[in-house]
Amino acid sequence: MDDFRFTKNASGEVKISEEGYCYFVPNTIPPKLDLSEKLMRRFLESTVGLAKLDGKLSGIRDAERFILIDAFARKEAVSSSRIEGIETDVADTYKADREPENDPFKASDLQEVKNYKEALELGLREIAGGKDITMDLVLRMHTILMRGVRGADMMPGMIRNIPVKVGGKWDSMEDAFFVPPLETYLESLLENLFTYIGNGSGNPLLDAALAHYQFEAIHPFLDGNGRIGRLLIMLMLRKSGLMEHPVLYLSEYFNRRRKMYSVILFNVSSKGEFDSWFGYFLNAIDSQIAGAAKTIERLSEYRARLYMISEGNEKLRLLCDMLFENPYVRVKDVTGRLGITDPTAQKLIDVLLKREVLAEEPGKRKGKLYKAEALLDILSDTGDAADPLFQPL
Repeated sequence: MDDFRFTKNASGEVKISEEGYCYFVPNTIPPKLDLSEKLMRRFLESTVGLAKLDGKLSGIRDAERFILIDAFARKEAVSSSRIEGIETDVADTYKADREPENDPFKASDLQEVKNYKEALELGLREIAGGKDITMDLVLRMHTILMRGVRGADMMPGMIRNIPVKVGGKWDSMEDAFFVPPLETYLESLLENLFTYIGNGSGNPLLDAALAHYQFEAIHPFLDGNGRIGRLLIMLMLRKSGLMEHPVLYLSEYFNRRRKMYSVILFNVSSKGEFDSWFGYFLNAIDSQIAGAAKTIERLSEYRARLYMISEGNEKLRLLCDMLFENPYVRVKDVTGRLGITDPTAQKLIDVLLKREVLAEEPGKRKGKLYKAEALLDILSDTGDAADPLFQPL
C-alpha cells in the first residue's frame, strides 16, 4: 500500500509493519464532523422518505408484506454476493426452492446467497426481539455466511489473527490497494465501533453510514467483510426504528457503482472525505426508496390482474397466491397446498398457461416446472429506479 496517497486530513494513521509494508489504522469514531446545512437537510429528507415507505408497508396485509420482505431479502442477498463475484440471480433462488441445482458451481453460488439471506434473517430476528447489535451477533452471522462455501476455512465466526489486504488476488502487501490495521489493533477498534453503534448520535442514517465505513476500514475477518458490513447497515436501520419492515437494501446500488463505492470509501481513509461518502450513501438510500415503492406498486397491479383472471374460482385464486410466494410451481406443489388431485391441479395450471401467466420452464425433468415470468421480472427488479447524480457535498 502506498503511503503517499494519504494526506494530512486522513481519518487515521499509516504505519509501517516489521516486514516493511504500510498499513492503515483508522481513528476511533465518532470523528469531528462539520456537516453543511445542505447535507443535514438531505439526511432529514431521506429519513422522512424512509418513514413514508415504512408507513406504506404498514398499510398492506400481513401475507403480502411477508412476500415483499422475502423478495427484497433475496434481492439483497443476490446483489451483495455479486459484489464478491458470485454469479446468480433472484430467479435462481426461487427455482432452487422448487428443485435442486445439479450444476456444482451454480449450487455453490446459490449456497452463498442462501447463507447471506439466513444471516440477514438471523440478525433481523434478534433485533426485532429487542437484542442489541453486538460483536457476538456479528460473529454468529459470519459463521452462517461462511458455512459450507468458499471461505469456510477462513476462520468463520472468528476475528482474524493475521494481516489482510484489499486488492488483487496476487498483490503483495506492498502493492495492495489497501491494507487494514494489523490484528493487534482489532480488539480496541471493534470495542469502540460497537460502543458507538449502541449509543448513536441521534441521526440513524449518519450512524449507519459511519459504522459501515469504520467496519470496512477495520476489516476484522479473513473473508466476508464486505457482506457483513452491508448487513450491518440493515441491522442498524432496523434497530433505530426507521425501518420496521425491511424492504430497503443498498447492495444493488453499491454493486452497480462498485468502483465509485471503493474509491469513495478509500478517500474517507486517505483524505478524510466523509461528506463525499455521506452523499453517496444518501443517494443509495433515496434510490432504493424509490425502487422499493415502484416494486410495491407493480406487485399490487399484478395481483389485481391475477385476481381478475381467477375471479369466481377459489382454487385458481389460491394458486395465484402461491405464485407470489414462489413464481415457480409444479403440479405436486399445487396438490400439496390445495389438497386436490394431480389432474385438477394440472387443469388450474393450464388455465394460467392459456392466459400467459405461466410458461413451462425448459429442461428435462420428471415433473414439469412452470414459472410466472412477469412476476419474476417484478421480484427480480433491481429496485434501482432513481439514480440521483452523485455530487460530493
